[in-house]
Amino acid sequence: MSSRHFTAPAAAVFAAAMAIGCGTAPGRAGSTSDPSADVVLIEPAPPLRSVPDSTLRVAAGAGAVCFNESTTDCNQPGTTLSASSAWVDPEPPSGFSQCAGFINTDGDDVSAGFLDGCLGATSLRIRVFSRKSGLEEDIVVVGTTRFEAWPNFNYLSGELSQEKRTNWGDTTFFTTTDGRDACMNAAAPGGTTFGSGNKGVAVIAGANTGADEYRINCEGPPLPGRRIGLYRRNDAVRVRAVPADD
Repeated sequence: MSSRHFTAPAAAVFAAAMAIGCGTAPGRAGSTSDPSADVVLIEPAPPLRSVPDSTLRVAAGAGAVCFNESTTDCNQPGTTLSASSAWVDPEPPSGFSQCAGFINTDGDDVSAGFLDGCLGATSLRIRVFSRKSGLEEDIVVVGTTRFEAWPNFNYLSGELSQEKRTNWGDTTFFTTTDGRDACMNAAAPGGTTFGSGNKGVAVIAGANTGADEYRINCEGPPLPGRRIGLYRRNDAVRVRAVPADD
């Protein structure tokens, strides 16, 4: 890829974050040409438990679009709250399978666990499209830790490549599990948030309502009308059980 690359730091811990709060961090999670950007950077934590190899699975069957083998809804079962909010990328990036996605409408689109089909991946990607300008975000992180549950207030590690960036941050992916964003403000009543750990940039907060399910973090505005897709590389997938007599 011809774009810039960054290397993420060790995963951060929530307790240390409470001590520094939000604002201009004393250091950076990865390097960038903009030293004035606000980034949450906290002390490294012991490694979180990663997904055992036995839970990985092979790529979706022939003809399937989503990682879950659906052609209509890439999210975890029961987490898409309106059929009209489901979004399947008609042209997913080569080498990746879509593991979650939705249209950020003014209604309640998804619940917090909609992106759990992306767990266990070693490479993750997010693409966001707007109705007016087309592709807004195309962020790839290779070499992420294979988590069986999203970490709380931690980076997912890996090497960052920015194919296109408009509202997204410039560090590797960062998740919380209590609805708070990188500034420790409530981006949602609870549940997983998925962002970059930067201040004043886009964050996904599926447990919120209305257009606040995709918004600018740290009390920023919603980003309505976007089509949001999360993808995992096709080299880490779970083998379906096959009857012995097949």
